[in-house]
Amino acid sequence: MDFLRPVVVLSGGFFCLAGCPPGPTPTPGTDIVYDSVFDLQSTASSEIRSDSLDSTARSISSSSGSLDRGSNTIRLGNLDGTINGDRTRVAFDEGGVASITQGATEYVALFIAEPQNADPFFGIFGVPTNLSEVPDSGTATYDGVGSASIQIIDGTSFYELIGSASIDVNFAQGDIDMTFSDLNGQRRDGVAAPVDVSNVAVVHVNDAALVDGQFSGGVAEFSSTEVSAALSGTEVVTTSGGFFGPNGDEIGGVLLIDDTSGAGTLLVQGSFVAD
Repeated sequence: MDFLRPVVVLSGGFFCLAGCPPGPTPTPGTDIVYDSVFDLQSTASSEIRSDSLDSTARSISSSSGSLDRGSNTIRLGNLDGTINGDRTRVAFDEGGVASITQGATEYVALFIAEPQNADPFFGIFGVPTNLSEVPDSGTATYDGVGSASIQIIDGTSFYELIGSASIDVNFAQGDIDMTFSDLNGQRRDGVAAPVDVSNVAVVHVNDAALVDGQFSGGVAEFSSTEVSAALSGTEVVTTSGGFFGPNGDEIGGVLLIDDTSGAGTLLVQGSFVAD
């Protein structure tokens, strides 16, 4: 994170299906253990927060839970599981697994979940910043190279991409602008073999509202020389995320741009982390 004042191949939500209650940023006075999710020497237990996206239901949700590093157990929303020693895989007690990717951050990670009895989902989870530590003035920029996972669906064309996230935060105005670029990966057209693609698109989500350490909403912009579709102007933009680690050092979230209910054909969804 770079403050400008003196002083986000992953798809699918984690541990909480759509409809779970929101997971608030811890309030002042809450005892937060700021050990890295990937600190393999720590045995501490931390409160955690997740933001997830169910691709099938096209819905976003957030939830809270805990990570017990000593017993290698995790609880988030209504799902319990066991996390392996290197913190890259979760086995759910009710069946199914989740894979975890570190990205460019220590306190928040990307995941893909495939529960046995529910739709797959993806998102981010981590140790949330205590609300009293989230700045209330100034601006900051968070960058994550290769830490954004974006899917683009245009008719029968499906793009699965990894790229960079640049997140500009104005704490005083409660405003967040997100840019996802350098998006590289593969395109699949129906049953045809996948094709490698690069610099597919640039996705902007501007003017997301920051309230009590969490952000939502926004206005989307989409440009591409690869994808023929453009946003129609009637798209629905949904985002959810927040700050992680001490003093809001890291940020993570999920986004859904759905332009398929009217004349549009474009669907953009993804997750990201940045510091």
